[in-house]
Amino acid sequence: MTFQAHPSIKPQKSFIPFPDDFMDSTLVERFEQAVEKFSGLAAIIQEDRELSYHALNQAANRLAHAILARLTPGEGPVVFIMEDKTAAVIAILGILKAGRMYLGLEPSLPVEHLERIFKDAGPVLVITNGTGLPVAQQAAQAGVAILNLDRLESGLSDENPHIPLSPESKAVLFYTSGSTGQPKGAVHDHRGALHFAWVKNNAMQRGPGDHVPLTLSYSYGWSLDLIFGTLLSGATIHPCDLTKMTLGAFGDWLIQQRITIVPCPVSFFRQWMASLPGSTQGHFPDIRLLDAGGGKLIRQDLEDWRRHFGPTCLLNYYYGSTEAGLVTIQKYDQDSAITDPVPPLGYPAPDKEIILIDDAGRPVGPGQEGEIIIKSRYMVRGYWHRPEVTGAVLHHDPVHPELQVFNTGDMGRWLPDGKLEFLGRKDNQVKIRGYRVETDDVLAAVSSHPGVKDAYVAARPVPHVMDEKRLIAYIVPRAGMNPTGADLRAFLAAKLPGFMVPARFVFLEKFPLNAHSKVDAHALPEPAQELDIPPIAPRDPVEEKLVEIWSHAFRFERIGVQDDFLELGGDSLLAMQVLTDIGDQFDRKLPLALLAECRTIEQMARFLQTGNDQASSSLIKLQPRGIRPPLFLLPGQGGDVFYFRDLACRLGDEQPVYGIELVLSGTKTVPSIRLEETAAGYLREIRDLQPAGPYFFAGHSYGGMLAFEIAQQLTKSGQTVAFLGLLDTFAPGSYPKA
Repeated sequence: MTFQAHPSIKPQKSFIPFPDDFMDSTLVERFEQAVEKFSGLAAIIQEDRELSYHALNQAANRLAHAILARLTPGEGPVVFIMEDKTAAVIAILGILKAGRMYLGLEPSLPVEHLERIFKDAGPVLVITNGTGLPVAQQAAQAGVAILNLDRLESGLSDENPHIPLSPESKAVLFYTSGSTGQPKGAVHDHRGALHFAWVKNNAMQRGPGDHVPLTLSYSYGWSLDLIFGTLLSGATIHPCDLTKMTLGAFGDWLIQQRITIVPCPVSFFRQWMASLPGSTQGHFPDIRLLDAGGGKLIRQDLEDWRRHFGPTCLLNYYYGSTEAGLVTIQKYDQDSAITDPVPPLGYPAPDKEIILIDDAGRPVGPGQEGEIIIKSRYMVRGYWHRPEVTGAVLHHDPVHPELQVFNTGDMGRWLPDGKLEFLGRKDNQVKIRGYRVETDDVLAAVSSHPGVKDAYVAARPVPHVMDEKRLIAYIVPRAGMNPTGADLRAFLAAKLPGFMVPARFVFLEKFPLNAHSKVDAHALPEPAQELDIPPIAPRDPVEEKLVEIWSHAFRFERIGVQDDFLELGGDSLLAMQVLTDIGDQFDRKLPLALLAECRTIEQMARFLQTGNDQASSSLIKLQPRGIRPPLFLLPGQGGDVFYFRDLACRLGDEQPVYGIELVLSGTKTVPSIRLEETAAGYLREIRDLQPAGPYFFAGHSYGGMLAFEIAQQLTKSGQTVAFLGLLDTFAPGSYPKA
């Protein structure tokens, strides 16, 4: 079963294909083999921190021994909750080395959502640090021990623990949206995870010298390849948070880090391509491959890719799911024919057999529509503690019992050239910003609002944007109650991940019904293209241009200058689009954190009209009111301060809060000079605002190191530092170096 790569892909000089028996092992064994082979090479580079393969292995071993000392009986997973992706990779490896299955959860998820997952998963241990600690303490069930990664005891062994594992051992638990409002966990074993890495690595010919951004969450199925496909090949991981960068800053970061392979969901890929001016061929000289998946490409996407990238850059397009892994691969080079408005999904991936069946379960012929069924030995083991759900979509092939058969719920048809065409979902499951969502899950949360009598949730196309959908919630309020869209959005934000919160809310007196007395989805009105409250019109050319940009982004016909970005339904992707368009229009480099300070067009116009001096300042007013000494917050990776906004608001109107934007406005370059010099530069701006103490600081991750250095410099100059808070920050000398 030798894997045949696309003939246009030029192998890297150091590329060595994974062998055909690669899957007859475990993730732990393969990683430890990679450590022996690539010991001194960089495994992870994040900001100013670099871990070699040897140092990463030692850090994971120390954690594994700490886990083994604390494990309690039970088959449940070891959960980790942390924001720092380097620490997350260490946690993943440490849990696997301890012989357990891991479950990674983002600390930004609403606590109620985390609590539902905890209740279902039954974890035996929770690992966290920094900002994840209070979230873990709230979400953890009573009696579940919590291990703080920042407080590991000294003297832990850094030798491989050698816990017996087999290829069929459980490796990872990924939670997806559930049809009853309850998330369900998909269990993957080591063999299946290695197969995913095997297929992707040989398809892209990844090896030492490749630099791959870890853009996706570790709770997302595609992270298996981003982490293990990269580490097992000798390449380097570069953790990156797309929600904390503008599109322009992301492009600059790719150049600075000399990224060679860029994985990105289709929805983000489309926005990134749209943000690039004209033809940018040669602008990204190191990028040799774009990896797109998690959505449906259209012909315009491929034309944009060709226009912006040179002849040496290829594009791989994938179709798959959390349960089935990688199902199809379609490869494009600059000479590939692009004729269809919606390009096909491509050919089946190695070891994946695809069958299309009709409603009676019979195979359909070429050109006929049918449900996509996958046969393979490399798929999900089943849903955690959900035998009834597992049996509904997954069973063993009666002729070849070693093969599992998975009903995807997706519809497709075979094209004459043998490629698979995707035709949409069979049920109420949709893709929103690359994430798979079941509308019943959202409906359950919407219906739990006390002001909602009845509700219906639908996925509607985004106006004027091909193949993009957004969630619309239709609401019949309870008698005497009048919830607003802002009320419901705030209520749901505490229960659901951001991508599951509906973009629009439509209020009705009653639902239209069909002949079967069910909601007639076709008769539901489209969301109005205007806001319910008459908008305040722009008053000058700057506001007029901003209204035009915001209206295009939100697909509203009219937006007022005092409408709030977040209350309109703005999210991180829209923030990147809006700020990129504004920056292009006004020839300004704008930090993503600008929307934390300027959430209305009126405020943003005032910012743009103040001149370059204010625009180039690193100090962002998160909450400028109050007479107390200001609190200065320094962020971590990405450098923006947008995610400090909620903290600043919770401190009250009497406490001024300023964020220090580490990605400098006007240059968009991440500081690469010595820490002491970087701190001195920010200290000059701080003292311009506050000439004398007492000073109050808090820093997250890399920002904590900067805050510590700034405090030292102030103390040496005779000033008083009254408070210094370090969030998820490694103590000096405690972080293993390459």
